[in-house]
Parts: sequence; structure tokens; C-alpha cells
Amino acid sequence: MKAAKLITTSPVVVLSGRGGCGKTHVVSTVLSKALEMKRGQMASEARGKPGEFTFADNSQSFCGSSQRVPEDFSSSSPSTSGNFVPENFDKEENAEMPQSDTERTDPCGDAVLLTAPTGRAASILGKRTGLQSYTLHSVIYSYLRWLKEVKSGENHSAWKFSKVKLLVCDESSLISVKTFSTLINILMRKASLQQIILLGDKNQLPSIEPGNFLSDVYNALMPYGSSVTLRTNHRAESQLIVENAGRISCQEMPSFPNDPKRGFISLCCPSKESGDGTDCDDMAITQVVRDLLQERIPTVALPQPEKSQFIAFRRRDCLNINELCARHYNQHSIKDTKGKLDFRAGDKVCVKKNVVCFDVYTEEEVKLCNGEIFFIREVFEEEDNRNKKTTYFALDNGEKIIKVDLKMLKKAKLCHAWARTIHTYQVKRKYFVGPLYFS
Repeated sequence: MKAAKLITTSPVVVLSGRGGCGKTHVVSTVLSKALEMKRGQMASEARGKPGEFTFADNSQSFCGSSQRVPEDFSSSSPSTSGNFVPENFDKEENAEMPQSDTERTDPCGDAVLLTAPTGRAASILGKRTGLQSYTLHSVIYSYLRWLKEVKSGENHSAWKFSKVKLLVCDESSLISVKTFSTLINILMRKASLQQIILLGDKNQLPSIEPGNFLSDVYNALMPYGSSVTLRTNHRAESQLIVENAGRISCQEMPSFPNDPKRGFISLCCPSKESGDGTDCDDMAITQVVRDLLQERIPTVALPQPEKSQFIAFRRRDCLNINELCARHYNQHSIKDTKGKLDFRAGDKVCVKKNVVCFDVYTEEEVKLCNGEIFFIREVFEEEDNRNKKTTYFALDNGEKIIKVDLKMLKKAKLCHAWARTIHTYQVKRKYFVGPLYFS
């Protein structure tokens, strides 16, 4: 309730907490309700002009008059916020650009910008709220491309995000200071920004670039009451993970009880040495995985790939496990005779690069996000009027099935995904969470 109240009263809000504490849920619930009320209000008005979009009762600003906030974060107009000007913005870029006279189809939705540093996190945030979401870099690139078109005289319409009033950033612990500085400067000058909401875990490792963005902003806003930590974990299946995270942060050994119901099973995988003294861990891991797949371990019942995921620390371990799984589940190797990746119906795959594809089934564009996991349900080879063959894959992500050209999937760097490295492991909890097997 405190977090929800902050969202409706403060111009800058930081919600921190571990996964499962409800950060995204609070924001999406409050935001969805606010948009629903505003749309209903606008629909009830006969011919009057729509009012200012705002969460707070005060229609002039997102910030309530009773909330004490620092002057630097007040909801003043961009033109008065001189201290936000980036050094590399020249006078030509700061000049007023032509505005579009076209009416918005959804004025409320256009006022909200949902972002995240990764495409996967942005996709989840967008699905929770029902609004379009973007990566931070795509917003910055959109502005630079628009600015180039305006300077060359090719574009006379407004920037796509020029009417944004609310900025929401999820997984803010991964955001670098430089990237956020660039984004905020653009929005302060070319949009109507009034409020910022940052979500993330301030105790997570920061971006690999200099600075500790989320932690510093959280501590800076703490004296003003604009930062809050959500501490209750609402995901029962991840409680042990949360407990172990706390133990590790206190430099204590984590606990992994042999309890299949809790999703943790410990398997003995002793290191071996070859005759010349070199390490043969690869052979040991391969044997354990082979025993799991062939049900040779009586204490473990391996779920189907839709409900389980192999995780490894090294890429070569993932290659070995993917090879074993491909042969076990689909009776083929992950590479053909020419050494190229071989994908067939039934394979578990993922994309390693964000890309926009055309879905033949819905005849609409769909965005495939880095780390998103699919199952290939069918492989089609079709010919056009000129006898040109095109290969399509029917991909199932657990929610819907899309039909996409193989050429676009190659641009997305499609790969097999029975096993993922621990650093790139990102899945949909609802559909693909399963036991994690530790060697």
C-alpha cells in the first residue's frame, strides 16, 4: 500500500526488492486502474477536451502537493530544467522540431513509456499492463533516427514518444548511468515527462559499466520518502531460492535439501582424471545427464522439457547436454554433416537477439526477445509463384503458436535450448520452471 501510494503522489519513485516481491504487480495494477478510469472519463465526455493524464488527484501534475520532494525532481517543464542538458547536445538538436497534427488513438497509452534494459524484461512488463514496451536503447535509437530524418527534411511529424509523461524502468539494477542519462535528457527536452518509476533490486550486482545507478538513486531519495523496499516473497516455489540468496549475501553456505517437491535434487558427480592427469569433468557430467535421460537414477524422475531446464556454467557443457537431449528426444544431432545447426520439429530452441518478425498466422509483426524459449511444432517448406522455396517454423512459447520465416530466425541467432548457461537462463516461470539439477 505504501508503494502504491508513492506511485500516485511522488514524481520520482524507486521500488526495490527481490524477485517475487510484487514490484511489477504493484505498478501494473495501479497503472492499469488509472488508465481504465481515465479512459472511462474521456469516453463519458461528450465533446469536451480530455483532461491531463495523471495518477494523482491534482490534475496539473503527477506529484501531489503534500509530498515533500527535492527541487531537482519537481515536475517543471523541460525548458526550465537546464541542469539536465547533456554536454553533447548542440543547439541544432535543442531546436524545436515540427509537431504532428494527427490525433492519438490512445492518448492515455501514449502518455506512458514502459522500458527495461533487456527485451525479455520489457516484454514481461508490457504483457502485465497491456501496453507496448521497449528497451531503453530502442527508445534512444528511435530519437536519433527521427532527428536524422528531420534534419534531412524526410520527416515532419512528431517524435514517436513526444507525448510521454510517465517513464517506467524495470530491472533498473542493470541500467548504466550513461544510458539512463542519455534517455532522461532526451525525454526532458522532447517529451512532457512528469514522473519516473524505477523497479529493481538495489542489492543486485550493478551494470558492468561504471556507476551503481539504482542503489545510488534509492539512497538519494530515501530522506524524502520516495524509495521503498518490498520484502515479502509471494512466489512459494522460489522461497528456497530467496532464502539461499540471503544466506549467500551473509557469506553463509546455501542449503539444497533433497526434496523433489521443492525443486532441488543433489546428484553426486565426482571429478575424474584421465591417464595423462587432465580433468575429465566433461565425461562425468555427460554420464550423469545420460543417466537422467534414460531414467537410470531411481530417486529422480526427470520432467519433460516443457517443465524442466538444464543449467550449466560453461558453454561447452551446454553443447554436450543439448547434443544428448537432441538425440534422446528427437533422434538427431544438433548439427548436420556440414557443421551447421540442424533444427527439426520437436526441438527446444531460443533466440539470442531481439528481432521483429512477421507472423504468417496472424499476419502481424511479433517481437522475439533475447532469451525467449520456444518449441518447434512444425516445419513448413512453401513455394511461391516463382518456384522460390521458403522455410517456416511454427514456434510455441506456451501461450501461442507463431509461424515465422527461418531467415528471420537466423537473424535472431536461433539455437537449441535444452541446456542454457546460468548467465543467459531466462524463462517464463509459468510454463517452463522445473527442477534444477546440480552436479
